[in-house]
Amino acid sequence: MFENFRELFDGGFIITAGYTLVTGNTFWRVKLVRTDSSGNIIWSKFYGTGNSDYVSFDVSATSDGGYATGGAAYPNSSSSQGADPIIIKTDQNGNQQWLKHLGNPICREEFAMVDLAKDGNIQCGTTYSDSCYGYGYYYDRINLIKIRNDSSVVWIKNTV
Repeated sequence: MFENFRELFDGGFIITAGYTLVTGNTFWRVKLVRTDSSGNIIWSKFYGTGNSDYVSFDVSATSDGGYATGGAAYPNSSSSQGADPIIIKTDQNGNQQWLKHLGNPICREEFAMVDLAKDGNIQCGTTYSDSCYGYGYYYDRINLIKIRNDSSVVWIKNTV
């Protein structure tokens, strides 16, 4: 399932999508596809493991030549948590370098959106729940995060 794409400096594209088997007996995984300027596939990779669905929402090139994909992880369990915003960082060949969870581990939040900041870091927008009190009821605030290519956080701003 196609989610988003960005044109790259060389005229090619980075595309993010979701993938699961048609039979529905497996978990969703994030798919990242790199193409040339004519749309020919250079590489295609999948991300996400375990007993959770991983879905993508946004993708951006990073200042080190890699890619950042924003999305969410949905645990397949009876926990109170719904979605947890995530960023998956890859190198230029699509090899995963890190995966960072950005939400409150006991509450529900939404997808992470990503972009290349002017200072070369990854900027991310999502939501963050300070309180969660039952299924479908929670309080989200706007959450802005700046992250270095090595996954260290520059700053986090939870706004009203």
